[in-house]
Parts: sequence; structure tokens; C-alpha cells
Amino acid sequence: MESNDPVHPIFRNAPQPEAKLWRYLSFAKFASLLHSQQLHFTPVDHLDDHFEGAWPRTDLQYWTSERMLLAFNVPAFTEDMRRRVVASCWFESPHESAAMWRLYAPGNEGVAIATTFGKLDNLIKTAAKAKPMWLFGAARVTYIDHANVGWIEELGADERRLNVLMPFMFKNISYEHEKEVRALIISSMEEIGSNGIDLPVSLNEFIDEIVDNPFCQTWFTEAVAGVAEHYGLESKRRRSSLSPDVFYMDRKQGRGNS
Repeated sequence: MESNDPVHPIFRNAPQPEAKLWRYLSFAKFASLLHSQQLHFTPVDHLDDHFEGAWPRTDLQYWTSERMLLAFNVPAFTEDMRRRVVASCWFESPHESAAMWRLYAPGNEGVAIATTFGKLDNLIKTAAKAKPMWLFGAARVTYIDHANVGWIEELGADERRLNVLMPFMFKNISYEHEKEVRALIISSMEEIGSNGIDLPVSLNEFIDEIVDNPFCQTWFTEAVAGVAEHYGLESKRRRSSLSPDVFYMDRKQGRGNS
């Protein structure tokens, strides 16, 4: 997994440090984040998308050809690595997403937190110092049609040699709406436990915004406010830009609010 390039091949498609990242959470996961003051990384083999860590079909055919298998069984290696890779997944956008609210904080509850790519990247680079033999990094995922489009065939003749860990930065094209930025921790020598990995994080420095579900009730807003205040994060809270409370038009009067 070593590379002379300061940026590992699978992490080259990185956003700018100031790029805004969102994570949409249930209230329980939000409270757990604040209580533990740790960012959780989930084992890839525990994610519910069966395309995680999978090579596109034509790439799999390439790797399983007789000539390639004689050299190194890449599919078997990649499958084995699913137990050695953990991920923290984020949505990249300068704005809130109604779709992400519905998908990851369904109902009228849930919380979104916002940070920047630079802060996420710094967090994992700091953690990397304690595990110099592991691979840490973050970048945008590549969305690909696993059934019909290969990645290897798209590589130009002058491009660097492909990396066998690349499938962990692939997502199926059907998830393209998620605009995912993914932070990975990869262990080369040992399996990572089923509970994943938790990285200590300074919440006041890491979190830029805490946003309530746009359609939540007053009691929920008060609950989020109470938890945020308890952990000294009340200054980070703001109302959702999608909330009816901040909508600019007075429908009863038929005119905009002044």
C-alpha cells in the first residue's frame, strides 16, 4: 500500500480544504457523537451496499483471466481487505439536501452536522501518526456503472499504475445523488473488529454547524438545544434553511415577508 506520491492513488480526487461536508444523523447517533467525542468509522463489510469493495464486471474479468491470476489474485485480495477497511461517509455540498434529510434522518427528527474537508482530512492525518503502517486518507468517491463500465479500460496509457484498493473508493452509479466524500482507514496486517474504529475529535473545533430537521416539532428543537448547550456547542446551532419557519413568503397574504 506504500506510495512515493504524498497523496495515495485512491485519494487523489480530493475536494478543496474549504469544501463543506454534511453528515445527517438520527438524534441517537448525534447524542452518541457528542457524548463519546469520537467520530465513528464503520467496517466496509458492515455497510448495506453489496457493491462496496467490488470491482466492476469487466475489471473482474480482467483480474480473473488466466494470465492475471498467475501473477496475483486481486479479487481475492480485495475481498479479504473488506475486513480491514473502515469508512466515515459525508455529503459534499454548500447547501442542505432535502433528499439526504429524507434518507438519513427520516420522519420529523434528526440532526445534520457540517464541517469542512480540511478538518476531516486533518483529523485522519493526526490519527495516522499513531499507526504508521496503516493507510489513512479521504477523497470523493468515484461513481461507476459496475455492470457495464470498467475502470481499468478507462485508464490512459500514460496514467500511473492502478491501485488494487481502488474499489473502496467506488460507489455504484445509482448512489450518485449522495455526492459522497469518504474517509478511510485501512489496516494492511490485521482485521479490524466488527465495532469499527472511533477517532477522538474536538467537537468545538470540528463541527461548524448543527442543524435541526427542517420539519421537526418544537419539543425536538428544544431537545437538540439542550444537548448542544450541555456540550458547549449552542453557538453552532442554526435553523434549517428548508424550515417553514424561515420561508420568505406569506401565503395567506400572497406576498413576501418584509
